[in-house]
Amino acid sequence: RVGFLPRFGAEIIDVAATWALVLVVSGGLFLGLQAIGAADEVVLIVGVLAGIAVFLAYWTILHAHGRQTLGKLTIGAVVIDTNLGTIGYGRALGRLVAEIVSAIPFNLGYLWAIWDPEKQTFHDKIAGTLVIRKADLPA
Repeated sequence: RVGFLPRFGAEIIDVAATWALVLVVSGGLFLGLQAIGAADEVVLIVGVLAGIAVFLAYWTILHAHGRQTLGKLTIGAVVIDTNLGTIGYGRALGRLVAEIVSAIPFNLGYLWAIWDPEKQTFHDKIAGTLVIRKADLPA
């Protein structure tokens, strides 16, 4: 299992990657909509919705399809279900939403991985997932 500190480092990488993608996509839409003379309200709404879509897509698709985000790739970790299988799109999205639960009580849900025997966070427990080293996956 992958512990708190490597996962924290991966999270920093993923947050930076997500924000970079959101800025590129939203910024491109902003410039395009401004160029065609769209109302400021439309530009704002489209930018916010695009940002949310990019955020959801990054975390959901990468965890469901490739088992890892850029941050997890960097530390050599993957997200799996408790039977060592892929988590699928529904569980990946649920895991992402469950991260709110991990963050609400002073990030206690994230810190839980420090003393949990399975090194699970609250969102891992809710979604039924584990974060392990890719090298530990059965062949």
